[in-house]
Amino acid sequence: MLKTKVSLLYFATTVLLGFHSAVTAQSVNFKDNNPNQFVSMKPTDESELVLLETETYTSFKQLMALFPGKTVYVDVWATWCKPCLVEFEKHQALEDATQNKAVELLYLSIDRTNYKGKWLKTIKKYGLSGHHIIASRELQKDMWKAIHDQEARLSIPYYFISNQTGRILLKDAPKPSQGDSLKAKLEEVILKAK
Repeated sequence: MLKTKVSLLYFATTVLLGFHSAVTAQSVNFKDNNPNQFVSMKPTDESELVLLETETYTSFKQLMALFPGKTVYVDVWATWCKPCLVEFEKHQALEDATQNKAVELLYLSIDRTNYKGKWLKTIKKYGLSGHHIIASRELQKDMWKAIHDQEARLSIPYYFISNQTGRILLKDAPKPSQGDSLKAKLEEVILKAK
């Protein structure tokens, strides 16, 4: 009896995981068919979404090296953070502010990796383009240390601007809902970085 229940549970799990994989394979493309590399997905025709593998990046400098010659606007968030989600509703202002500039968007989630499904759903729900990662604990500690010379966590949502070497250009950047202020700060930071 127990063996039958275990077999049925295994079969049901296999069927569900197979179905999930089939659905996911339709909307997600792995770079070079390697799931440990970048994953790219297009939520809309105009914008591109790049998902970064969590375990690949353990230092902030390593992550920033993905953006050679670019200024990076970083949005630190989590799926359970209501103010973060409210700001996502204003993401169009952020995209407008970064359009035609050498600025990349990086959405860095501090969720645990077991929230990956909810994380993906949130990204798709709000149509967020740019680069996305669930930061490992090591990456989080290194990032907070790079920002404030300590490992203490800050409240989220938190926004900052960095360059490709991991140097923080602006510790407390305007949030997306501050469209004009954000656009002005980005232009100022880009000019100073040149």
